[in-house]
Amino acid sequence: MPADPSNVLRVALFSGGDPIAWVVRWQTRSPYSHAAFLMPCGKRVIESYPGTGVRVRHLKPDDWANLDLYEVDGLTPDLSRQALAFCERERGKPYDWRSVLRFVSRTPARENGKWFCSELVFAALAHVNIRLLARVEPHNVSPGMLGLSHCLIKL
Repeated sequence: MPADPSNVLRVALFSGGDPIAWVVRWQTRSPYSHAAFLMPCGKRVIESYPGTGVRVRHLKPDDWANLDLYEVDGLTPDLSRQALAFCERERGKPYDWRSVLRFVSRTPARENGKWFCSELVFAALAHVNIRLLARVEPHNVSPGMLGLSHCLIKL
């Protein structure tokens, strides 16, 4: 039975239209270019974003036209709080441009104390023992790969 949606994070996958988003979608062969957690309030996301790194921001009205929401199977209110606390500890850390460029160059990524969007979402859920994809490390997960997980239920 799904957890009460008012008490849990949801995964938001965006299909934005700026040039960087287009390159990400093209290179990863996915409709998605960005990932974040929709916080339980339903008005803010926690994300890693180019130029600012890990941050919390209010969604704008036009954001809703370009996102799909997913419930995470097995994410209880307590696990949701722990995943959010993980993200909060990472708040302010820089955006991981090097790993994003790795998707274009197809070279191996390495842990470096920085985050790109889907890496943060994947790692926060792995922190609470929800493995969205088997045998995949966070720094190898694109936004589109998140959408392929059997643990995500599209709303």
